[in-house]
This record gives sequence, C-alpha cells and structure tokens, in this order.
Amino acid sequence: AALTLDIVDFGLPEPAARRATLEALKAAMAAEPDRLFYVGCKAGLGRTGTVLACLAAECGVEEDPVAWVRAHHDPRAVETPAQEEFARGWKGAVSPSRC
Repeated sequence: AALTLDIVDFGLPEPAARRATLEALKAAMAAEPDRLFYVGCKAGLGRTGTVLACLAAECGVEEDPVAWVRAHHDPRAVETPAQEEFARGWKGAVSPSRC
C-alpha cells in the first residue's frame, strides 16, 4: 500500500495531513517491524528529510531530529527554516514511542 502526500517543493504537509501521515507510518512499522519503508520526494532532501526527522522524534531519538537526519541520511536534508522548525517542533508534540 502507498501513502502519497501532495507537498509542494520546499513545503510542509497540510495541517490535516501531518498527524495522519506519521500515524499511518507508525502503524505500518508496528504491524511489520522488519519491513523496509520508502520515504521520498524529488531530490530526497527537504520534504523527505522533514518527514524522516519527524519520524526520528516520534521514535524517541534523543538528539535534535534535524541533526540526526543530517548525520544519518544526508547533510543537506531538511532544506528550509520552516522545515527545520516543523521537525524540531514535532519532538514533544506527540507522546514518545519507540518505533
């Protein structure tokens, strides 16, 4: 099954889609913990990095989620200040769970 979000380049998910997106990914990971998942956008940096940073925060990464994604995915990930703020704001916005 695929979950597709229409996010403009350098943008963020619409508010209604934000929690639904991460909840769907968490549910999929819980149902199939050994399954690999693809998160991507055209360049794999801004929108992809933002979603990965939110997932990192959701899954209990203790350090700054943007720094974590840049260290583990790509140093250019999470391209705009708005994306950085969104990803960093995710930590604590939801109850932490280990994915």
